[in-house]
Amino acid sequence: GENMIEIKNLEHAFGNKMLFRQEGDFSIYPGVNYLIGLNGTGKTTLFKLLLGFLKPISGTILYDNHKIGDSLDRIGVVFDTPCFYPYLSGVENLSYFSKIQSGEITMDRIRTAMENWELEPDQALYKTYSLGMKKKLSIILALLRNPDYWFMDEPFNGLDTDAKRKLVEHIQTYQKKQKTIILAAHEISFNLMLADHILLIHNKKLMYFPNIRNIVPALIETSILLPKETHLEESMQPFIRSQSDLERGLEVRTTQRDKQNVIDLLRKQKINILGEYEGDNSIKDIVQRLEELSC
Repeated sequence: GENMIEIKNLEHAFGNKMLFRQEGDFSIYPGVNYLIGLNGTGKTTLFKLLLGFLKPISGTILYDNHKIGDSLDRIGVVFDTPCFYPYLSGVENLSYFSKIQSGEITMDRIRTAMENWELEPDQALYKTYSLGMKKKLSIILALLRNPDYWFMDEPFNGLDTDAKRKLVEHIQTYQKKQKTIILAAHEISFNLMLADHILLIHNKKLMYFPNIRNIVPALIETSILLPKETHLEESMQPFIRSQSDLERGLEVRTTQRDKQNVIDLLRKQKINILGEYEGDNSIKDIVQRLEELSC
């Protein structure tokens, strides 16, 4: 297949502190690969290894059978904290960096791209940019290259609602074109809805769960609040993960997959629903559900 990243025997450590070791060789597929891991488990380090900024203590990484050095012109990156020249304007920065990376890109194209993202090309110096503006500049630079591999570290940080929606649209376009996207980002349930595959760093292991789209609704938990003293019928039990008596009522936890079944049964029982909200989708919970589902 095209746009694959083949990873073998990868492991990395800092000094004698083991960071992670790959669990079975695998290839990262085209589509959105959502990278999940607790803080400090090595997500940014994995990015650096995949991009060739760091050398692993063991293992190989190949882009369509080519070494990283031969694939750089096919890679775009959005860093969590982008590095541009503070005393240049946005358009000057993009012009400079795109020249280095992919040869001449016309000023017109750069200006149009900036205007599409509602950035004023010439006025402000980069050092006066807000976090959201910096993030947009980094996204534009990555997209100017039309990369086959698109790495994003917390790309939604600092973006307003419109810019978030625009970025999601770009991600979906790249998905359809069978490009390979590696995304590390916080809001788990939001990003899982975009994901085709999951890259997971957990308990010092690097694991890959391909083609998880159809199980995502079973990974995301959602809570329903019911009046106190509500008695739930047996028929509901298979769809309920857990429940607790709270001050404000009975909280019932189910998954997105089973939520409609629960609501239908509650209506049948004529039970009043006081509220619905997203459950606690912590990384630990998601990992536990992934492991249950993939056994």
